[in-house]
Amino acid sequence: MESEVDLTIKCSNCDTDLPRNWSSFTKKICPKCDSNRTTTTINIVDNFSFKKNIKGKVKNKKYNSKKNPRYKFFHGDELRKNDGKWMLKDRIIDKDNDKYFEKVTDPEIGEVIHYTEEPLSEHFHHGSAKFNKRDIMGTTYNAYNGDMHIIGTGYFYDISTFTPTLKCHAYQEVKPKAESIILSIEEICVCKFLMMRMITSFS
Repeated sequence: MESEVDLTIKCSNCDTDLPRNWSSFTKKICPKCDSNRTTTTINIVDNFSFKKNIKGKVKNKKYNSKKNPRYKFFHGDELRKNDGKWMLKDRIIDKDNDKYFEKVTDPEIGEVIHYTEEPLSEHFHHGSAKFNKRDIMGTTYNAYNGDMHIIGTGYFYDISTFTPTLKCHAYQEVKPKAESIILSIEEICVCKFLMMRMITSFS
C-alpha cells in the first residue's frame, strides 16, 4: 500500500492559491484581497493491492475420514513465508488419479520459479511432506499401504549415527487382530517411505 498526500491552501475570500508554507508567514494576509481567512484542503490517496485465491476439496463418502478428501485444489495469490513476497500458486492433489501438481509463478516478472508434476504416491521430502530429522520419541505413526495398516510406536534415530529400532504392529484392516514385530533397519526405511507418502497420516 502506498499513500499520497496533497495539501492546498487558498484564500477563503477570493480563492487565490497560497504557498504551502503559509503557516510560517509572519503576515498572513492574502496578497490579492487582504483577507486573513484561509481554507486548507488535505487529500490523502491510498493505493490498495487486493489479493485473492480460491481453494476447495472433494470428498467421497465411500472412504473414511483418513482417506478423504480425494481431491484438493488451490489457485491464486499466496504469501511466501521466507521473504513476505506474494506469489501466484496453482496446486492440485488428486488421490484417485495418483497426481500431484504444483506451479509457483512470480507475478511481477511472469517467471515460473517452481514446478512439480509427479505421481502423488512419489511426492515426499517436499514442503509439508518433509520428514522431521530430529529424534522423535514416544510418537505414534500410522501408515497405510493398500489394506495394510502399520502402527509404530518407539524411537526414530538418525540412521547414519544410531541403530534405529521401531516397535511396530501390523495388521490387515479387515482383521483387527494385531501381530507385534520388531523391524530391521531396512524395514524401518520402508516404513518411513510409506509414511512419507500422501496416504500417510501422522498422529
